[in-house]
Amino acid sequence: MSDSDSSSSLSSDSKQNNTNDANSSKGKKRQREEAEEEVRLSLDRSKDDGGPALAWFPGVLPPKETEYKLYVRSQAKDAKLMKQKILHGETNYVELKGVNYKEINRKEDLEDMYGYYKYLVGLYDKRTRTVTLKEVPVFNFSRVIKKRKHVKEPEPPPIKSYQEAKADLGRTFGSKKTIQRINDDEKNAVHVDMVANSTQNSIMQNIEDKLKTLPTMEQIQSEIQANRNIPPYNMQATEPANVYKLEDIVTINELNSTCLKRILDATTLEEALQALPYNSSKYITSHLSEYWKFKFDQQTQRQMQILIYISYLMNFSSHQKNIERRAVVASGLYNPPSVIIDNLYKRYTETVIRKKNALQKMTPVLQNKLYCYMFVLCLMLDNYVLDPAILANDLCISKIKVTDLLKSLGCRVDKLTKEERESGGFTAGQAKAMRKAKLQAPPVFPEKKRK
Repeated sequence: MSDSDSSSSLSSDSKQNNTNDANSSKGKKRQREEAEEEVRLSLDRSKDDGGPALAWFPGVLPPKETEYKLYVRSQAKDAKLMKQKILHGETNYVELKGVNYKEINRKEDLEDMYGYYKYLVGLYDKRTRTVTLKEVPVFNFSRVIKKRKHVKEPEPPPIKSYQEAKADLGRTFGSKKTIQRINDDEKNAVHVDMVANSTQNSIMQNIEDKLKTLPTMEQIQSEIQANRNIPPYNMQATEPANVYKLEDIVTINELNSTCLKRILDATTLEEALQALPYNSSKYITSHLSEYWKFKFDQQTQRQMQILIYISYLMNFSSHQKNIERRAVVASGLYNPPSVIIDNLYKRYTETVIRKKNALQKMTPVLQNKLYCYMFVLCLMLDNYVLDPAILANDLCISKIKVTDLLKSLGCRVDKLTKEERESGGFTAGQAKAMRKAKLQAPPVFPEKKRK
């Protein structure tokens, strides 16, 4: 081996040894640094109220020699309130008040009334490499200058709207035309609040005035009953015969003035029918034939008088279109006594002025009134049970209208029972469309339909 070969091998060995020493020192340093970075954490859960505290002061810090007094709650309904504390201190010029909770100044902050500040302070032990965390109070201080403690703070000026601020700026720096325009705009401005209050007061006053003139419930009920176009009725009646009175429909004088003598003088049923003012009615024909079979005693004669008056009403209703021609109507009624024709016009017609002439008219309302008065007389003759179909055919009006008028009188309209169908000799198909109207006591009227 030459000298050059030996020197090169020594240098390579020394380089390798130096590299190993450097790697070894770096590893030890890394281990030492990792050991130094390891710090343990612990939490102090003791409830000792002593010890340090954090504080926030507004503005200048108070002198270090300032003494403070700690105030805590002795009792409270909520456990959270027991954690609230107040720290009070003062100097020669300032009073300091610190609290560890949120003071409530607005209604929307009520949900935070139990909140308090929570902070943790870490104490590092260098020997044991341990950081101990302890909860400490944080006091938010406010201060009051003693000289100004009893001085009322001036109220802040009201915040002006954009238009008001713009107008003030225009008056201060604007030209004469600008100032004049601003003044004109203010004069012509409509104050919505004042107009709204005035309008509201006016509306309320009008409502109160209208309420004073409104009728009472009793007056409304009496008016409704008066507009029913039915005879006076008795709501305390317990029997159908006591609901309506004959005298409220037709007077005794009118009944005694009917053509009863001509019927009594007739020798046959056909001759008696011809003596009636209206002889094309099945209802009148069937009743007259029933009366004709029996002796005309006093009760039967009264029923005959009522039947004759019903024929007057049927005849009178058929002259609705020419009711103003009284002579023609009287002739069609076989010239009845004046007491009958006068009361018919009085009850069932009204005077209408047309082309400066007074004419008698039978309005649809008055015609319905005539029908209702007539149906009450029919109920009296039929023991207060009627077949609406017979009257509908005689008067040439719909069965529905007759049914509605009977209901307005306090009748209840039902189908025929099985016994009634069998006693009348009707089949099930015939009885299906048949109805009977029976007067109730006391009467039950249908409710008025709302439009």
